[in-house]
Amino acid sequence: MKVLLTGAFGNVGSSALIEMCVKGFDVTAFELDSAASRKRYNALRKKYKFKTIWGNLMSQESISDAVKQVQPDAIAHLGAIIPPVAYAIPKVSERVNVDGTRMLMEAAQEMESPPRFVFASSYSIHGSRNPARSEELGLMTGETPRNPMDLYAAQKARCEEMLPSYAGEWCALRFGAILELAFGGFPPKAVFQFACTHPADQNRHSCDSRDVGLAVANACESQRDVNGKVLMIGGDDSWKMKAHDIINIVGRATGMGEFPKEISRKGDVENSSSWYFEDYMDTEESQRILEFQRYTVDDYVKEVSRRARYTKPFAKLFAPLIRAKMVGMSQYYKQNMLVKKGKAKAETPHEYKEVLLSMYPQVPRDFIVATPKKNEIVVQQTDSVQEEKQDQVEPVVQEPAPKQLPVDIPEQVESLAA
Repeated sequence: MKVLLTGAFGNVGSSALIEMCVKGFDVTAFELDSAASRKRYNALRKKYKFKTIWGNLMSQESISDAVKQVQPDAIAHLGAIIPPVAYAIPKVSERVNVDGTRMLMEAAQEMESPPRFVFASSYSIHGSRNPARSEELGLMTGETPRNPMDLYAAQKARCEEMLPSYAGEWCALRFGAILELAFGGFPPKAVFQFACTHPADQNRHSCDSRDVGLAVANACESQRDVNGKVLMIGGDDSWKMKAHDIINIVGRATGMGEFPKEISRKGDVENSSSWYFEDYMDTEESQRILEFQRYTVDDYVKEVSRRARYTKPFAKLFAPLIRAKMVGMSQYYKQNMLVKKGKAKAETPHEYKEVLLSMYPQVPRDFIVATPKKNEIVVQQTDSVQEEKQDQVEPVVQEPAPKQLPVDIPEQVESLAA
């Protein structure tokens, strides 16, 4: 089976690539050339056999050439700019996440027999979820109404709206919170502060990245009825826990120890819109079709601890200093501690979308809060695609492309975008 895999050297992409290679697929990775991508590429090529096209999801020519060259039986479209980078560069994320998806679908439909299109979506597409209303709301399913309340989720919703018009088979995989196995050093401040905006008591349904990779690979070849399905991708019931519990599980596994709940923003049980965009999912159908849930939380912790066995002693030694520095980066810790000590009054939590707008003023207000209407979702060229024609990259080839991003991205964001 020939598969074109976009975003192949990201967290989920590399897991999917490994699973596809193990299955014997003829895999071609389609990825933006960057230092981070090159590093992952060099590591993977030592163990696995695959082809690589260094391309650009903002270029119709780059995408079309890749599809024509590969002639895939399936396309696994994982390439995207995710939060918080998506908020920092909204115009670029629009071009990659929405226009790139549309152009890839159009290129695939030019084939005599359009390949199966596996689209990576997100459970954040359902909007704010108040854990105090869990019983009333129920578990999230593929039938749960979309209610995007931020830029990224709105982009994923627009892509999902395009899928039914695709000429071939398609399915959407709504990913939960995905945990990778390796943690490389001190987190960038922007990433850490974004994580701190998620209430500590938020319901979070996570999954081992290896299982997510298997779900993607199985979706490409499954002989069961995946066509037109929206499948929820999360781990087994052991992965359903509070957001802060996940932070401490990773901390203990890596030797960093536990963090105080006060680093996180407070949610208001009386105000559902103050909560983040995640909750527990019903994965019964996705597991029946894709058979991907292999690793429990305990399995994950053991593997992370095994990989960190050489660095863990040093991490434990310096953990107090590192934790103190990270806690100090939290924009909520100082105020939360004053409230805890009775030296300040608790502030009423803002709506989560307002939190994002205050952190990322470059995102247009209507972009981050708007729910797209069906009649606004059309498969046609957008203004951003017209702009793209003026700065289109060179046609894609098997040889490495220039080691730089083809768009102007602020220096503090470039390493995250990679």
